[in-house]
Amino acid sequence: MTDAAPVHNSALRISDLSLSFGGVQALDKVSFRVEPGTIHAIIGPNGAGKTTLLNCISGQYTPQGSIRYGETELTRIRAHRRIGLGIARTFQHINVFTEQTVLENMMVGGHHRLRRGLMSRCLYWGRWGCLDEERALQREAFELLERMEMQQWRDLPAGELSYGLQKKLELGRALMAQPGLLLLDEPMAGMTEHEKKELSGWIAGINRDEAITIVMIEHDMSVVQSLSHFTVVLDFGRKIAEGTPAEVVKDERVRKAYLGED
Repeated sequence: MTDAAPVHNSALRISDLSLSFGGVQALDKVSFRVEPGTIHAIIGPNGAGKTTLLNCISGQYTPQGSIRYGETELTRIRAHRRIGLGIARTFQHINVFTEQTVLENMMVGGHHRLRRGLMSRCLYWGRWGCLDEERALQREAFELLERMEMQQWRDLPAGELSYGLQKKLELGRALMAQPGLLLLDEPMAGMTEHEKKELSGWIAGINRDEAITIVMIEHDMSVVQSLSHFTVVLDFGRKIAEGTPAEVVKDERVRKAYLGED
């Protein structure tokens, strides 16, 4: 299969998405639409199917139903090719390359944008044949580190960063892919209140300034209410509510399933 063209500024449409693992129904006919340039939060109790949903969008799982990004049916596209469509993600658990430097971790996020066949030509012509493109990618990574105020750690092994900085590095690496759709799985998990406030401002900024569509799993309702335009609530794999954050927190089913109220 050939690489599809990026489809930035496109809607994401989830239709009748279902997935089961043995006798467990992880997702049950979930449907919703994410408009271009919005921040869409996915909330729900543990085990509701939130990460499973993101894994379906990014290609780790193949569900029943439809996932369309623009005019592209993602269920027909292999996971490693979805980044070429402009889809990038971070993970619930830290997933940095701990022995590589911060700068090298950032560069990994943009490697798919190097010219087709670059690595095979490097093997023939030697390292010097790759330097121009690698240097350009390195400059781009460093410039993004500067914007994120992380340039002072560029040569530090990523494993030596604090937990919060590693989470921020993961976000930066995803941005190096130049995504139109960014999937964030609990980006604030384990962070201090100061770190949450800083990262929330950064996420709001990239959404506002670069019109990147964001689908975000988050447990902290104060973060959800301050960042997201729309919210989908899952419980036992089913969508039980959808709307603005202010609307969903008033829903009785949400208050019972997620907020723990009778």
